[in-house]
Amino acid sequence: VHLCKKRCMAFLDPKQDSTFKYVFAEHPDVLIDMLNAILPLKVPIVSLEYLPPELLPRQTQKKTSIVDVRCRDNLNRHFIVEMQVAHRKNLRKRMLYNAAKIIANELYPFQDFDQLRITYSLCFLEGTMYPNKQEWFHPFRISHENFEDDKLDGIEWFFVELGKWRKLGNFSITSRRDVWLSFLSNPEMLDTMLTTEYENEYKEARKALRLIDKAKYTPEQLWAMERNADELYFAWEALKMDIDEATKEGEAKGIVEGQQLLLSALNDLKLGKSINEVASSYNFEVSFLETLYKQFILK
Repeated sequence: VHLCKKRCMAFLDPKQDSTFKYVFAEHPDVLIDMLNAILPLKVPIVSLEYLPPELLPRQTQKKTSIVDVRCRDNLNRHFIVEMQVAHRKNLRKRMLYNAAKIIANELYPFQDFDQLRITYSLCFLEGTMYPNKQEWFHPFRISHENFEDDKLDGIEWFFVELGKWRKLGNFSITSRRDVWLSFLSNPEMLDTMLTTEYENEYKEARKALRLIDKAKYTPEQLWAMERNADELYFAWEALKMDIDEATKEGEAKGIVEGQQLLLSALNDLKLGKSINEVASSYNFEVSFLETLYKQFILK
């Protein structure tokens, strides 16, 4: 029988959509530490500001896209961070589209092209990207076909297969990268490994564990989160599908913008903002948002 030397903690799944966003889209110190650990940055991130997760098109008939986390750092580098439970066939194209959209909207008319800053796109993947390959970390860059050292700086993509990393079993407590991959893959194990001697060294990872500690929440809150997780996910996906279909078929002028506002309002309600505040922000009727709240949040 294994006896815990400290309280055995139970955690929310950090890969779940709302939990992932709560940890990384609301706590910049946690996000900075994670990005510096995972990405091969020549200059580490010192500070950042969050940007809206919605990547709106300039024309309503063009495609709208939504990311989990988007931010810009002190060097004006852009970062997109996403968590995907499954590897979808169009995942790489979607990641290409999102990063390219940021680049396309980067410069003002009075700016020169040499002011263009790089965009990093990071995707954690629970599913399998390359079934027959052992590698779990996949960097993509634009480079010359014959001269690999000749690269077009501007966009870099990184895909992390969490399942493969777990199976390798090469976790090292001295690796900051491994600590964050363990947080996403197995927070219970990480909690047992982060003894007091690592408290100061990995204070951001320890904070992330506290954020998802189930002991922080009342039984009613946990019940509501578990009950509504699937409903919220499917509602979210259905709304995004509506946007896709409207974009493909060119139906109802302005529907993309309207659906986008609805997505943002739903997300704010999930994050705990009041109905009156959300109604004022997005110009929705309070009665409509009350119905939305009861259907997707309280049900």
